[in-house]
Amino acid sequence: MRLRAALEDAGIDAGADGGRAIEETRERYRLAAKATNDTIWDWDFAANHVLWNDALEEAYGHPLATLDTSGDWWIAQIHPDDRARVYDSIHAVIDGDGME
Repeated sequence: MRLRAALEDAGIDAGADGGRAIEETRERYRLAAKATNDTIWDWDFAANHVLWNDALEEAYGHPLATLDTSGDWWIAQIHPDDRARVYDSIHAVIDGDGME
């Protein structure tokens, strides 16, 4: 949905050609993400829901099929000594206060 909204904001019609453009963009994104082996996530803060790419399982061994998709799970995976700092840093960026 977010990709569709971004393309619509960019003036790409969601009709037949727009649908093809969306699929092509998705495929390019998927290939780029796979080629870099980077773990990529999208955290919807309002819903406290996190979507992950396949690299999470490959890099850290967390099976996507059985993964808790809440932001709380992700925060719980951070070392306790670092947890508050990371959480505060994320929210500082979101709030527009920049990064440390």
